[in-house]
Amino acid sequence: MEASLISALPNLGVGVVSILAVGYIVNKFLLAMDERTVRHEASMNEREAYLRVVEKEIRTTLSNSLHESTKVIEENRRVMVLVLDRLSDRDNNKIS
Repeated sequence: MEASLISALPNLGVGVVSILAVGYIVNKFLLAMDERTVRHEASMNEREAYLRVVEKEIRTTLSNSLHESTKVIEENRRVMVLVLDRLSDRDNNKIS
């Protein structure tokens, strides 16, 4: 029994060293992934903040353009009403 125990000890030693090495590598990998995740989240937060600024600028520009367009359309409508009224008055004067 002693001979088999002595012959198994080197194999057990190699197994323990292998398990410790795998544990160390997994721990290093997880630490690197945590660091990468933190950097990625910071990058995504910067990107989101930039997109919010661009979105606000686009909304402001579109809102201003819509307001200006509405004013121009209203002015055109008012002018067309005046033109139609004058044409109507002119036609009424010719008939009379």
